Amino acid sequence: VFALGELGDRNVVPLLIEALESLYWSDCTTRFWLVQALGKLGDARAISALQDAIKKHHCETAREAEASIKRIEELNNIQ
Repeated sequence: VFALGELGDRNVVPLLIEALESLYWSDCTTRFWLVQALGKLGDARAISALQDAIKKHHCETAREAEASIKRIEELNNIQ
């Protein structure tokens, strides 16, 4: 998951969103890396899923989701 964010290929964004949404009961580490990869890719399509992650998860994932949303908003000039 980490490598997908590093590669910068936004074609994987829908797959990462789907994985994040389907892994509610999975471990925090996996969700964290999914959220971080979405933030690194900077695609605004991920904002809704990241907002959901903030509401659903009570570990580092929520904080990383907030940082990822901020990163995406800055990259896309969203205010």
